[in-house]
Amino acid sequence: MFILNHKGHQFWELYNKIGCQGFWKIMQPLPNGLPWGNKNPMHDDPKHPPHTGVTRYYDFTLSRGTASPDGFLKQVMLVNNEFPGPLVEANWGDWIQVTVHNNISGPEDGTSIHWHGLLQKETPWMDGVPSISQCPIAPGSTFTYRFRADVYGTGWYHSHYSAQYLDGLFGAMVIYGPTHTNFDEDLGVIMVQDYFHRPYFSVLKDEMSNNVTLQAQFADNTLINGRMPFNCSLAARGSTCNSSDATYSKFRVRTGKTYKLRLINSGAGSIEYFSIDNHQLTIISNDFVDIVPYNTTIVTLGTGQRTDVLFTPRGNGSIWMRTQTSGKFCGGARSVAPKARAIVLLDDHPEDTIPTTVGYSPPVDNGMCANDPLNLTLPYYPIALPKPSVTYNILINQGFNATGQKLFYMNGNSFQGDYNDPILLLAEQKNYSYPYDPKWNVVNFQTNTSIRINVYNNNTSPHPMHLHGHDFFVLHEGPGRWDGVSINHPENPQRRDTQNLAPFGHVVLQFDADNPGTWPFHCHIGWHLSQGLFMTFMERPKDITQRQIPLVMAETCTKWDAFTKNNVVDQIDSGLRKRERTVRRQHVRLMPDLFREIRIVLPERPCTSGKSSGARCFRGDDKTPPTDLKTYVRSFIDSQMPVELSENDLSFFDRLSSPLGWECYHHKTLVDKSIDAIAQCSQGRLLLEKLYTNSLDCQPSLQDVKVAVTEMQEQRRDLSETMTICTKTI
Repeated sequence: MFILNHKGHQFWELYNKIGCQGFWKIMQPLPNGLPWGNKNPMHDDPKHPPHTGVTRYYDFTLSRGTASPDGFLKQVMLVNNEFPGPLVEANWGDWIQVTVHNNISGPEDGTSIHWHGLLQKETPWMDGVPSISQCPIAPGSTFTYRFRADVYGTGWYHSHYSAQYLDGLFGAMVIYGPTHTNFDEDLGVIMVQDYFHRPYFSVLKDEMSNNVTLQAQFADNTLINGRMPFNCSLAARGSTCNSSDATYSKFRVRTGKTYKLRLINSGAGSIEYFSIDNHQLTIISNDFVDIVPYNTTIVTLGTGQRTDVLFTPRGNGSIWMRTQTSGKFCGGARSVAPKARAIVLLDDHPEDTIPTTVGYSPPVDNGMCANDPLNLTLPYYPIALPKPSVTYNILINQGFNATGQKLFYMNGNSFQGDYNDPILLLAEQKNYSYPYDPKWNVVNFQTNTSIRINVYNNNTSPHPMHLHGHDFFVLHEGPGRWDGVSINHPENPQRRDTQNLAPFGHVVLQFDADNPGTWPFHCHIGWHLSQGLFMTFMERPKDITQRQIPLVMAETCTKWDAFTKNNVVDQIDSGLRKRERTVRRQHVRLMPDLFREIRIVLPERPCTSGKSSGARCFRGDDKTPPTDLKTYVRSFIDSQMPVELSENDLSFFDRLSSPLGWECYHHKTLVDKSIDAIAQCSQGRLLLEKLYTNSLDCQPSLQDVKVAVTEMQEQRRDLSETMTICTKTI
């Protein structure tokens, strides 16, 4: 067993960071000799971490560069100039602190880092997803992630900004914890992936084009731990390729010893089938969940999935380690070089030995692209399936928009997020519903306690479906639709955070709502996510408002707003940052401040209109607005808006100056009530926006608005009732 400790040069670095008292505390004898004490993997819930009092510090600099891991020279994105990025290690219960410097340039790009598989129960704002939990880290700026290692096993981290991780912004993450099996040595991480020679943005651009030929994405190679010599005869003319610059990954082992291997599919789109020639492998963990061990010769890994296996080498000389893609729809038909190999050297065999062993045949292509059968995968720590409080059905379709771009739809919506307006930050302000932004694809599960998700995939592509903030029960999978009854091992179903969904098939998942937040549920194929196969589950929204979200999250958005004000971000995928969307949402955001400013600088006169009888306001029969009002409004908006306004945008605010608009919408009482509504009712912003959208026909009436706002303030009903009141009013 490996336990992360402090030794060598790390001693003084750690001492300088936490001081004498902190260092003395963590160097005290550990309970039972282990950081997690006497916690037992069979009897202690792996989602209840110990408190070790230790923080593991990392510093990441993200930048562009060039590399030739397979012999083909290409532009890449690097973490600390490494491909893949550096390993993140911690003990179960430690805190991990990673300072990220965005030095991406030529061109500049935003970024973020997602910590795949961690639950983030204490820090949902550190999940690292732009438009959901944070704004992107702006070019030239720095952001520090801090979160607990709240589960143990094998994970990974990757950029969640567009499809950046295809270019190299990813790395492995190992959380050491209790073990339920015996082995001699942890051989470490083995990352398998499909690999593209083109930059990620070029891959996305072709995939999302209206050209059917370009939409077929073929990976150029397949890698094991970032290596696999490429056949340079296949390289495009004019490119730089030298196979002699590339090597195989190598592993040195001793026969008769048992090794733990940590397998990760860090690729973009292919399902990988991993094996070691002439050897059985014992599967002991899937994602961050230990399972009852069983033997196999081939390990199936969908994109984003991890599996820990045990391997006991025998024989002499050297043997091949392999990964390959296979099948028409499971990745094999979408790769120029679908096979990768690495060398396993036995005992003291020479380094330059090339194995001659023969591999296993790939799985039979039945079109299902499935993980191992669910009846084989029993969690070691048993949890019985609770009764669901709600069942939610999801239909996945594929289609084309008006310009012929290929998109995916979940229940009729293709996701488009707003990087300037993260949903978690909106929810913390009691903004739980987004009818004007249906493409945000938010499902509010309210106070439900256990949520069952029945997904049917109505297209030819497989989808490795990943849920953030949770592991889920996998109840059933198969071709066609679920029968609504069948469940595998209800007394202890398989649990993991990523599960393959078959073409024209179903998967039924369930998770406990024990983590208030806004959690993405999406396909982990890079371009499928970018094409909109993404949904956000809002969990226990009223508890989200009790979270103390650090101010640095708003500061990150301020920096991103400043960047997008002066830079047009070239974005074609589901991370929507179109100028008009940002401007429209800022209209609503600025209204209360604008109202207050107008009331301060403008005089009041009696109204003559019967509709506003007894109130003090601007007369609806005025032929012109007060002197310089239009100039004042424009000046105020120009000073507050984070983006430059077009004439069409400014016309929105010019309507504030219209004579008819004063009668209905600049009434002092309405202004007061509308400002209060923002604080009292989650629909206040929508109410204001609707009022101004209808400003030219004076609907609804002032009396209706005042009655609705009074009801909102006095009754303070739950969200569904409040939404009904607002909807009826407008």
